[in-house]
Formats: sequence, structure tokens, C-alpha cells
Amino acid sequence: TTSYLTGLLTKEEDVHTTLDKLPSLSPRAYLQSILQQSGNTITSLSDKMCASRAFVYQLFVGVRKPGRDMLLRIALVVGLTLEETQRLLTVFERGVLYARVRRDAILMHALVHSHTMHMADESLVTLGERPLIPHPQEKETCHGK
Repeated sequence: TTSYLTGLLTKEEDVHTTLDKLPSLSPRAYLQSILQQSGNTITSLSDKMCASRAFVYQLFVGVRKPGRDMLLRIALVVGLTLEETQRLLTVFERGVLYARVRRDAILMHALVHSHTMHMADESLVTLGERPLIPHPQEKETCHGK
């Protein structure tokens, strides 16, 4: 990363040359690697995320592009670190978590302390922030509690 930044900040290389050296990682491939490393299947992940299997399948095959909260749900369920979560959000061109934003700070705390998705969601609700799992019916049918 430092060498790429150095290349961008110096006049030694043109920006296109430096960007061409960056490893190409498609969002779909990144999601697949997270799924594989976590040891989950799409079915088990969807149950733990409180999301429909069809929707999660569509995310993993690239038919749908996940929103920021869905990516955060994935991160919490599979136990990503804060750094890995920031990378996930970046790969999908979603805003990274920012400590000066109250909701983001709560989520950052949850990630750093390895909270479950449900623990993070409870913290959000308790502190008056929008939950990750927005619909009560999703919580009722969730298997990941």
C-alpha cells in the first residue's frame, strides 16, 4: 500500500501506471473469499444475517449490489476485523466507517470488540440509532441469535 501511495504522490510515475499495478479484486470475488474463509454457506450466512436466502445468493453471484448496512451485517456475522470491514466497504464503494459519526462509532466499537450482529444492533437501538436489522419481522425469523 505504501509503495502505491508513494507512486501516486511522486512524479516518478503517471497515475495510470500506478493504478495498473494495483491488484484487481472484484466485489464478487471479495465476497466469495470472505464466505470461504468464514466456513459459512450462503444458507447459513443468510440465516445468521436475518436476510432472505434468495437475496444473499443474489449478492454472492453479483446480481445485486449490497448496501452499506448489508455489508456491515456480513462483517459482523463472519467476524471481520475493523480493518477488514473498512476494506469490504471500500471494495463495494460504500462509505467507510467514520469515528466522528455516532452510529459508525458504535459499529466500530462492536467490530473492535468482536460483538455479534445482534449485540451491535442492540447497542444501536439502545443508543437511539438506526438498527442494522430494520424490520421487526426479520428479527423474529432470524436464526443467528
